[in-house]
Amino acid sequence: MRVVNKVFDLDRADMPLHAVLKRALDVLFEVPWLDVLSKGGVFLIDPDDDNALKLSCSHHLGPDIETLCSKIKFGQCLCGRAAQTRKIIHASCVDHRHDVRFEGIKPHGHYNVPIRIGNDLLGVLVVYLEHGTQKSRDHVEFLGEFAKALGVLIGFKQREEALIAKSDEAEASAAIAKKAMMEARRGEAAKSNFLSTMSHELRTPLNGVVGMLHVLKMGQMNEEQGEQLDVALSSADLLLSIINDVLDFSKLEHGAMQMEALPVSLSGFLKEINQTFAPLVQEKNLQFHSIVDPHLPDTILADPTRIRQICNNFISNAIKFTDTGSVVVSLEQQITPMAAGQEKRLVIKVIDTGIGLSEDAAVMVFDRFSQADNSISRKFGGTGLGLSICKQIAEAMGGQTGVDSEAEKGSTFWANLPLHMPEVDQQQVA
Repeated sequence: MRVVNKVFDLDRADMPLHAVLKRALDVLFEVPWLDVLSKGGVFLIDPDDDNALKLSCSHHLGPDIETLCSKIKFGQCLCGRAAQTRKIIHASCVDHRHDVRFEGIKPHGHYNVPIRIGNDLLGVLVVYLEHGTQKSRDHVEFLGEFAKALGVLIGFKQREEALIAKSDEAEASAAIAKKAMMEARRGEAAKSNFLSTMSHELRTPLNGVVGMLHVLKMGQMNEEQGEQLDVALSSADLLLSIINDVLDFSKLEHGAMQMEALPVSLSGFLKEINQTFAPLVQEKNLQFHSIVDPHLPDTILADPTRIRQICNNFISNAIKFTDTGSVVVSLEQQITPMAAGQEKRLVIKVIDTGIGLSEDAAVMVFDRFSQADNSISRKFGGTGLGLSICKQIAEAMGGQTGVDSEAEKGSTFWANLPLHMPEVDQQQVA
């Protein structure tokens, strides 16, 4: 397990994926009880060919093998067969399954271990053995766990490099912009530094959580334990939303978030919300239901991603701070008389029977990086960005947010947004 933890610790290193893989192989081949040769490599899915592997990192393989095995098709040789079957393949010698041969090849054996995240194949870990080495159950289990940890590390590093690539592309585009854009570029640089620091601090513990949960899933457990573990994995996925909060916060701060106006089915929207949060409310044995104002049209014009973000944040907080009772999602239509007619607005409410807020806490709960008090932050965690983001999103859409609450008596978080209907519906009404 300490070896697996060393792999997770590599995420802290500010290195490209190739360098991280090299360090991971160094860790693997330093295990004293592992009866293997200090020789192997990591093949990853070829970005230009989903049915091929590309040698991404070599450990003492030598120039002949590196050249001949630079790209391996699925089903070809042992590593290609491991990728195709997604099962560990062992060979005690260079047998008929070795399609890649060359003059002077020395007798040897192999472990070929698929690298995966869940059901997604990322590549294959290849470890060389002395000729005639028989398959060992302990070695297979250990290499399987090592490959799981490697998969988590590779997945995060690939996402990180993709983010860096996008950032580099944005900077390259900004380099040819007018002089007036220089101030905006400096703002982007500050945002990038902020994102780099925050996302790193969030990813590091999350890597360990996700990795260890996958290791647990490999063990023996009954059906109930398996279901509980699935809930834990689902919760770990929700933690990734924190990173998204950081990204959205930066976009809002710099006015880079664009709002869309698309048809949104309120009934479909609520169905999706119910499916998303069903496991969490079941886990806490809470009642969870929704109420829709009958005067509301089923289809409205709105930004579905941003409305979902507001609802998800309100509901997540409600579930987090409610131990008994219920969480209710309410969609209402509000009509305000105006000099030029009537103004229709959509009011989203999330009502819980949780711990509630004091009057002072309710005033500042939508401020950035804030929580009701330090004890809540210690007990429940969180960055304090979620509600601030909801407030900024609502204001960008021409609305407001607020909370009605009393300590120990629950809370009602609400967002008041302009209500728009598709042009087709408006013509039908006319």
